[in-house]
Amino acid sequence: MSEQLKILYWNYQGLGNKKSELLNFIRQHKIHIILLSETYLKRTASFKLPNYHIYRNYRPTPSGQTRSARGTAILVANKLVHYEVPIQTNSLKNTTIHIQINNRETRLSAIYKRPINALMPSDVDNLLDTDLPTILAGDMNAKHPFWNSRRTNAAGLILINHMEENDYLIVAPDTPTSANINLTS
Repeated sequence: MSEQLKILYWNYQGLGNKKSELLNFIRQHKIHIILLSETYLKRTASFKLPNYHIYRNYRPTPSGQTRSARGTAILVANKLVHYEVPIQTNSLKNTTIHIQINNRETRLSAIYKRPINALMPSDVDNLLDTDLPTILAGDMNAKHPFWNSRRTNAAGLILINHMEENDYLIVAPDTPTSANINLTS
């Protein structure tokens, strides 16, 4: 690929009614890969974008709820070489792929952790268990001042300790956020 690869992470909070917004953004900015969390897509819902392959992961809709539960997805431009890599985790929902960048594989994961779930370091280990360059992007509901949150929670403490023990980098926006975190190793 001769052009610069563009990867977007978006905490979408419901893809269904925002498809045209996403498509316009992708076209305007020439995005190649889109990592999504909180898609709220039902297993039976059809979601396609021209010239993109979609990998989706669901969480079953809890009984008594009409809105679909949160899920993750990755959209990949068809011109890229890519394949899905199923990775088992307990506290994190993930969609993970490997792509070819300059004849080298790279792992990308879209992740989401429900606020009520405890973050399990073993889940982060499972996602980072590779020698490949890796990017995890998502909403882990992990709050810590290191990534500009105004407060700290248990998941934030677990994640900061895990980062320090395992030598990777957490990249976050400059302004306070609900901890949409990108992990890069």
